[in-house]
Amino acid sequence: MPSSLAPLLRDLEIDRPEIVTIEDLDRRRRQLGISLQPGEIARRLRRLGWLLPLRVRGAWEFAPADRGAAIAVGDPFIEVRALAAVRSETFVGIGFESAAFLRGFAAKPPAREVIVLDEGAAVIRALSMFRLVRLTLPREAFDPLRGLPVQTADGLISSISIRPDGFHNWAGLSVWLPTIATQVDTATQSRLLAGRNASAWSRAAYLLGRGGNDVVADRLLARRPPGRGPFYLGPRTNRGRYDAATQVVDTVGLIRHPAIVDEGPVPTAETAESDERTVAPGEGTRPGKPTTDESGVPG
Repeated sequence: MPSSLAPLLRDLEIDRPEIVTIEDLDRRRRQLGISLQPGEIARRLRRLGWLLPLRVRGAWEFAPADRGAAIAVGDPFIEVRALAAVRSETFVGIGFESAAFLRGFAAKPPAREVIVLDEGAAVIRALSMFRLVRLTLPREAFDPLRGLPVQTADGLISSISIRPDGFHNWAGLSVWLPTIATQVDTATQSRLLAGRNASAWSRAAYLLGRGGNDVVADRLLARRPPGRGPFYLGPRTNRGRYDAATQVVDTVGLIRHPAIVDEGPVPTAETAESDERTVAPGEGTRPGKPTTDESGVPG
């Protein structure tokens, strides 16, 4: 180890940052009175294996001595952390299946991790390895977890309702939907859906009903803005089941779970079935053009 860098390395070993930026190196070398420029410091530390390259420019992963070698820690979201360190004004959230796994709802992570970027935000090439869903949500749809903004249960319901095309693992959702349905409240969900059209509100109510939270589902329907269905959950090319209460055509086959809130009678299988019917691919449930959702995909 070069003696000129020893104080800076000791500083890094004490702090053990996951990400080191060029600005961080500049700040540390000024505090320690090191004359080398931050770019040269980064080059030397990279050559010695203390800093590991990342796709985000101006940021590196720090490899402390007790790691034993210049080996990456294997954090699937290391590039998201790096971007947050160098471009704090750019919001990148962890969403959909990735959020469900990090929060302990889903049993396994998706094959490709999912991030959420605000609509209209610039393309970030350094994050091209992620499955990107463009969706602008109030920040309360996310809550910090392991140093990352991760969608909450409310955030998951609203995101899937607004951008169902951004979600892929419907079989998995059927398993953990009752878990997140218990954590959703009317006020928060209404704020997250504010300004969205009837299709998003209807899908949110349908998801909560399938998860067993009929109380919040009914309250969302009462607040739903005007709009005529059918509203599709899943590809329109698939055969689906129409739910009369929400006007949602479910082509992904979500399982109906028992009611989880003991308020009023629970519909029996017979009464529930009377409000549903099978819809063939491409079949509408009433005259007129279905509403188009925010993603540009017909309801």
